[in-house]
Amino acid sequence: MARYHEENKEIILQKAYAYNKEIGEKMRSEPLGDVVQHYYDLIEKITKESGMNDTITCGAGCGFCCHAEIPVNSFEAIYLKEVVSGLDIDEDALFIQLKADDYNSLDFKKRRCTLLDNDDKCRIYKNRPLVCRSHNSIDLKDYCNRVKYPTRKLNRAYNIDIEAIQMAFAMVSNNGSTELHKIL
Repeated sequence: MARYHEENKEIILQKAYAYNKEIGEKMRSEPLGDVVQHYYDLIEKITKESGMNDTITCGAGCGFCCHAEIPVNSFEAIYLKEVVSGLDIDEDALFIQLKADDYNSLDFKKRRCTLLDNDDKCRIYKNRPLVCRSHNSIDLKDYCNRVKYPTRKLNRAYNIDIEAIQMAFAMVSNNGSTELHKIL
């Protein structure tokens, strides 16, 4: 990842500044939820048109990445709080996550996103955060099996525009971010 970003730093920054300006303009004239959803939809379009879908091995019910701490920018936090209102969330699991001094030291099963259903499918898939849209595995699906491969890191797909959109949101929100489990 670091190498990819280093090799493409200038173009990612250039595009991020352009997206930053565009996001700022949209936020002055459109509701926040519409702006965030616009960029979510744009990432879906980029993923499809770039051919990334042909190499991504993620699928419904995988849930591997849904056991990591999920960062969201401040605008997403506001938007997603609205999206999840009224959903039944496992309060006991959420309490354990919130009380942990180090989220990543929790047992793998205790780090499970509380927005997954019983089949490990995301209940807010259409509205899932930027990071959930951009961190896609290109490894064999079997590598997501934590029983067989408890410490293996996955290779992920990268796209300059998607990286730039994430950077632009970080810039426009003044790097204000939190983790998804903290806004639920």
